[in-house]
Amino acid sequence: YAPLTSVSLLAIFVNIVTLYTLFNHLIVLR
Repeated sequence: YAPLTSVSLLAIFVNIVTLYTLFNHLIVLR
């Protein structure tokens, strides 16, 4: 049971989703 690991994975997942969304917005703006 490692809550810190779960939190880290969740944070990484959120960062990936955020970057993916921003990247899509940049493509749309072009």
